[in-house]
Amino acid sequence: MLCDSFLKSAKSFFDISFIRRTENLIQVLSHLAGEWLLPDYPFRKAALEEGPRATGFSRETLEAGLNGFFKELTRQNLETLIEQTSLAYARKRLANVRLGPRDVLSFQLSGGTTGVPKIIPRFHAEYLGHSAACMSRYEITSSSRTIWALPLLHNAAQVYALIPAVAQGVTAVLMPKVETTPIHDWHTLGMRGTASEGYSCANVFVPETFSGTREDPTLRLFFESPRISASEKNAVIGKAFQDQMPRLMLRFFQTLVQHRRQMLIPEISEEYLNLVDEAEGRIHARVTVARETDDAGRTAIAAQLSRMFGKEVVPHISVDPAIMGGVVVHVGDTVLDGSVRKRLASLRRRMLTGK
Repeated sequence: MLCDSFLKSAKSFFDISFIRRTENLIQVLSHLAGEWLLPDYPFRKAALEEGPRATGFSRETLEAGLNGFFKELTRQNLETLIEQTSLAYARKRLANVRLGPRDVLSFQLSGGTTGVPKIIPRFHAEYLGHSAACMSRYEITSSSRTIWALPLLHNAAQVYALIPAVAQGVTAVLMPKVETTPIHDWHTLGMRGTASEGYSCANVFVPETFSGTREDPTLRLFFESPRISASEKNAVIGKAFQDQMPRLMLRFFQTLVQHRRQMLIPEISEEYLNLVDEAEGRIHARVTVARETDDAGRTAIAAQLSRMFGKEVVPHISVDPAIMGGVVVHVGDTVLDGSVRKRLASLRRRMLTGK
């Protein structure tokens, strides 16, 4: 097994003794017990609701048993237990414990983002296997340097930052916080670097092509069909776009297909273009007019809106005769209603109310 072989090479990971202060452990356990005994504690409510179905015990039995357990898990009882257990005895017990790839590494409390909160057993092989696969996929070696921004208690940090650093000697650079603006600039500058290849920042994602997965049933079927393997889809994409986008971007799309995320390409393209607009100081406006306008009218509308907002404004114009005249502009949550319909409604209200 992958995990077994990786475990052998990562033996040093298990040989390290992570020293934790006893006082900290007592504090955490006693606090958890106190939280459980609160009637409105979310995990208590979820456990008592889902527990009977998962264990076969009644809610009353589970509640009585768990309440009895957590009532005993007090600071005083924990300190007494430690005082009554000699260090020599504890070391003897631990010396007989052998960790294997199929042993539980930790119990993770799920927040219930996609369902009911739950406790999940996580195994040594699970973490080591994911870490080994990541290092192999992205060709990470002991001489590699990685950068990490998420909290270290996050699952991803343990798999992609801590284990490679501890077990294989990878250098992991930890960011104190995430600065979104520099990241946006990095994306933009990085894609501008493709100019030497004949590409511009704005057309790298070729949205006019991939947005077809939403409207074109044939193209959508091609991407969705399980009968067409990921390698066959990637071969078609490579042949069609090898001269139309940078090699790295083509590989990115093929990676999405390999991981069956190809139906997200239109959304990814749209979000990337939003980042480009933000970096270049450009905003988009939905403009409603009463009748069709020519190119000169569109240019005039764009120029006037750009002066108003102090940025380059790209107008997306639609026609609605009901506004009777003038324009209605939507920019994000801002609405500028300069329509004849709005003016007539205001005039009617003043005439009826005398205000």
